[in-house]
Amino acid sequence: MDIEQVKKIARDAISEHYPGMAMIEPEIEIMDTGISKSSFKKAGIPPEAGKSIWIATFRKEETTEEGFPIERITRVTMNEFGEVIKISESK
Repeated sequence: MDIEQVKKIARDAISEHYPGMAMIEPEIEIMDTGISKSSFKKAGIPPEAGKSIWIATFRKEETTEEGFPIERITRVTMNEFGEVIKISESK
């Protein structure tokens, strides 16, 4: 998958749950879920390869009812195949 595909999947997922965030340009990062080899050595089990996950972060500045600025953050986490694993939002 390339970054544009990741952005499209993330926007589609966000638009269902948080329509106000759908027009925001997300920050995209890829993370490896692997565990260091030393941890496997300590546990006495053979190491396994980690998986790659994509994280799209949407940030939006809003104003509370009291007039204070607050940053609202919504994240979409996807596996390496583009399937949405989790959607989370800041409070």
